[in-house]
Amino acid sequence: MRKRFLLALCCWFLVPGQSGFSQTNIFLPTNSSRVRALGMGGAVASIEDDLGAIAFNPANYTLYRDPKGFRLTFFFSPLAPYLIAKDKQAFFDMPAAEENADWAAALSFIKAINVTINSFEFGIQTGEPRILDLDAYRNNAQFLHLNSVYANHFGSAVWRFRLAQQVSVGSSVHLLYWQTDTRRRRWAIAASYGVTLQPQPRIRFGVSLHTFPNDISHYRMNLEEIEDEAISLGISYQAPWRMLLAFDVRNVGMGMEGPREQYFGGIEQELFGQIAFRGGVQYRPETNEFTYTAGIGLLNSNLFHGEAGQFKNSNYLINYAVILKTINQERLFIHAFSVLLRI
Repeated sequence: MRKRFLLALCCWFLVPGQSGFSQTNIFLPTNSSRVRALGMGGAVASIEDDLGAIAFNPANYTLYRDPKGFRLTFFFSPLAPYLIAKDKQAFFDMPAAEENADWAAALSFIKAINVTINSFEFGIQTGEPRILDLDAYRNNAQFLHLNSVYANHFGSAVWRFRLAQQVSVGSSVHLLYWQTDTRRRRWAIAASYGVTLQPQPRIRFGVSLHTFPNDISHYRMNLEEIEDEAISLGISYQAPWRMLLAFDVRNVGMGMEGPREQYFGGIEQELFGQIAFRGGVQYRPETNEFTYTAGIGLLNSNLFHGEAGQFKNSNYLINYAVILKTINQERLFIHAFSVLLRI
């Protein structure tokens, strides 16, 4: 089964574009912790993760394999200060003082801080890029960039508590920034809530709910398809040979007043404990539209930590995802990349 999956993933990249379709590369901002989720088609409502769980289901927010005692963990984004200093004007995309750019570049190195106290996790994450309308990235040809992130990002405070070996609950509060048509930066507060159940060692269920202010209810609709006050349901199965299968239904209960339910499937295959191949598909019933995704994770940070510092799940330092989306006879290859370190 592993060989079939890897062969299918290679064929997906090598299949030439259909005739009559133009092809365009879109590069999303670097520094996102959501690259793994993008590579798995977004089917992560029931999947344990570290920073990647904050924006999808905070009940999945899990760090250490053995969470006994008190631990302080830092996550760093080594590329962010360089990218900001390299092109400060593109980062701000609005009038800003020089000292603000210097402070932003320095502070961007710290991506998150987490406190673990036995079965309780509390973390603060900063500088998470918002995915804008894809047209906003068309004129950018740089694979690595943080264009417009100053005015379009969010930070989060998250907590997760394991009630029992099989049940976890969590929530996160998000400080959202976005740029208005008048090139001003506004902010608002949003929240996410989640519950996960693990009735068997290989099976997990997840439920999450996200709330946004009315005037920015579509803040995370681009590619992620997360709508205000909609429920996401997920199930995942940890198959043998380190293969993870996941399926989500998102925007449950929206009906006539919002997007209909959408379906997400994802797969992740780990090899040698140091590389992960990912794939996924999204289906939108009202338009009969399919979106396909693939990704890769490299260099599991558990390799550099002793037994006491082992994360419960693989924590890949380098992550890449590509999303294949067709809009009006144009095939978009949307790329996301991140490098995050932890100590």
